Amino acid sequence: PARQQPEHAPRPGPRPRRPRSLAALVLVVVLLVAGVGLAGLVLTGRTLALPVWAVAEIETRLNRTIAASHLPPGAVLSLGGVSVAIDRDLTPRLLLRDLRLVQSSGASILSLPEVRVTMDGAALMRGQMRPATLRLTGARISVARDAEGRLSLAFGGLSGAPALRSPAEILDALDRMFSTPALAGLRRIEGDALSLSLSDARAGRTWEVGDGRLVIENGAQGLAAELGLTLLTGAAPAQARLMLETSKADSSARLEATVDRVAAGDLAAQAAPLAALGLLDAPISGALSGGLLSDGTVGPMSGHLSIAAGTLRAGGMATPVAFDAADLALSYDPRGQRVTLSGLSVESPVLKVSARGTVDLLDGSGAPARPGALPAALVAQFAVSEAMADFEGVFETPVRFTGGAAGLRIRLDPFRVEIGEIRLSDGEDYMALSGEVGVARAGGWQAALDVALNRIDAQRLITIWPVSVVPNTRRWLAENLDEGTFTDVTASFRGAQGRVPRFALDYDFRGAEVRVIRTLPPVKKGYGRAAIQDNSYTVVIEGGHVTPPQGGDIDVSGTVFRVPDIRINPAPAEVELHTDATLTATLSLLDQEPFRFLSKAGQTTDLGEGRVR
Repeated sequence: PARQQPEHAPRPGPRPRRPRSLAALVLVVVLLVAGVGLAGLVLTGRTLALPVWAVAEIETRLNRTIAASHLPPGAVLSLGGVSVAIDRDLTPRLLLRDLRLVQSSGASILSLPEVRVTMDGAALMRGQMRPATLRLTGARISVARDAEGRLSLAFGGLSGAPALRSPAEILDALDRMFSTPALAGLRRIEGDALSLSLSDARAGRTWEVGDGRLVIENGAQGLAAELGLTLLTGAAPAQARLMLETSKADSSARLEATVDRVAAGDLAAQAAPLAALGLLDAPISGALSGGLLSDGTVGPMSGHLSIAAGTLRAGGMATPVAFDAADLALSYDPRGQRVTLSGLSVESPVLKVSARGTVDLLDGSGAPARPGALPAALVAQFAVSEAMADFEGVFETPVRFTGGAAGLRIRLDPFRVEIGEIRLSDGEDYMALSGEVGVARAGGWQAALDVALNRIDAQRLITIWPVSVVPNTRRWLAENLDEGTFTDVTASFRGAQGRVPRFALDYDFRGAEVRVIRTLPPVKKGYGRAAIQDNSYTVVIEGGHVTPPQGGDIDVSGTVFRVPDIRINPAPAEVELHTDATLTATLSLLDQEPFRFLSKAGQTTDLGEGRVR
């Protein structure tokens, strides 16, 4: 039996604690050091380079979560170095240097100098490496387009990836990539110092674009991206800004583009509705908006473009045609392959036109062009609200019209404009123009034009008659035709750059006052017909009279004035004068210069009475 303790004996004290193990002590010290190091990184913002084994582990995880589903077979990602930093909110950031995609042969097919990654802290707590934000520096994107207009996209020289042939396929692939578990938490991508290379087989050109900045926002419904670029080709700097919104539910997307002083040819090669702008050598500024429909087909497009001073260059040896400015507001219907111009204006010292209308895009056979393909021809219908031509050295005074319409067919290569009819009006007067203007493949301008006017005053005809076309005849009309109205005027012009043009003219006249021979009284109230044909000018006076100093009027119906060869300067003329008048009137006419028959014979004009034909 236990020995009983005294009633007031002291109780035993607590058992003394045993010292902790050395391992536990080391763990505490490590945790304290890690905490202090972590606090130091947070407070100072400094980065810590990871050891080689850590870099290798990150490579392994990246290849496991991303490469298996998004990179070509046999290709792996490699990292030159990784540094880590901790933000004040304890979010880790990684700096990846020399990120490369390496083929199985060891060749590098992708190189990114620097990638900054902010990791998803919640995913890290679950042992998952998922990026939250991404910043790229110095990335290069290559885009190739074949002769049919199909696209192939490569990122940083990436080869061997599945070909993405349409914008819809590319955007759908991006939506799928950002919907994968590995990238679903990636909220934002930023890129700077980006460069873009576009090799276009159908345009036969390669564009280099640099100094790019990219921002992509990954939302629940789709992607929102903005890309700013500087075009490196061309004499003047050009800027472009693209904004894109995609839908993850279907293939629809919305695109807006703003351009500043982009060369007309560069813009024309990228969008089929703007193909005709490839004829211009001028900078363009403005904005365009469009996109893809839910089924991935090209949707409607609209925009407004301002074209600065430049030239129309039709190719070959054709002399460029200069202009000061042009402006157009347009919309594009891809299903009907029609561009609607709600506003079109062209201004230059020699030409001013304001119009609106439609342009249909056609292929080489005359059928509607395939959506997205560059057209071979255009059919245009315009309503003209104002037209003014003031070609220096061509017209004596500006030619103005206050309305009209035009129907044209334009072939782009070689350039040729087939004019169904251009009908311009000024009040009740109108002018109709048809024919064609174009460029020979190895030559200059060629033109075959026919003009018809319902009526025109004699003096206005002189002002719109080109001074370089049969100038002798024009000069004769200007000096000897004082008034009158021309009706049923038809003219034709055939010419080629560097060659003597051929010109034909036919018109009726009435109420004319014309001086057949300069020293004789003019024909008044004359009517008849005139024509220029085969370099010969003929005027037939079907009715009219002259009034000599004595004897009254002389009927000169049937008189013919003819210049056998208008090319000769001075050109001899033939006058077949038919008269019906009193003897006194006839003798008075014959006593005028250059005849002076009566004065030379010492006789007066009233020496007798009678009628003379």
